[in-house]
Amino acid sequence: MIGDILSRFGGQLLTDTRGQAFTLEAITGAIILLLIMLVALQSTVITPLSASTANQQIEKQNRALANDALDIGAETNSIIPVILNWNESGKRFKGTEGTERPYYTQGVPDDFEFGELLNESLSSEDIAYNMYVGYQNGENDKIKDTTVVYQGEPSYNAATATKTIFLHDSTVDSESDSYIKDIHDDSELYNVVRVRIVAWRM
Repeated sequence: MIGDILSRFGGQLLTDTRGQAFTLEAITGAIILLLIMLVALQSTVITPLSASTANQQIEKQNRALANDALDIGAETNSIIPVILNWNESGKRFKGTEGTERPYYTQGVPDDFEFGELLNESLSSEDIAYNMYVGYQNGENDKIKDTTVVYQGEPSYNAATATKTIFLHDSTVDSESDSYIKDIHDDSELYNVVRVRIVAWRM
């Protein structure tokens, strides 16, 4: 009889020990699961930074492409025919007659060497761009901007590239009535313009 009682107590003690072991395993498993969830949440918090880095990379690439195009255009003097292609009587760029806008909306025409360059380096890569030219208006030496190309409102990751170009009397037709005026009558320098391109992914 005493043996039966001891046997029962021994079985109960064994059962309690196993129960405690199962409880410890459950708690340990819950802690591990909680740690995994915390790590996952921290990874989610980092995601916006990764997106920001990607946007900065895209902006950097767009700026590099626009800068390269401006550098080549300045070296080859292919930008000048574009910004001087002006119809003074219509107060618009030539080739935009019959349209609502006095500037190009589909990019610089391929008729121009600089237009082909922009098409190859930007448009073919699904990069939209606006192009502006700033110049001294001759009245109060203030800089005035004229839109050459406008393809829409730039996105948040738009990049801007600029290039300064010196126009000389020998490069501007003396008989043309350009919106850019000769502000240096006593020298070969005609005007100083700043071409600006704002580029972004479509």
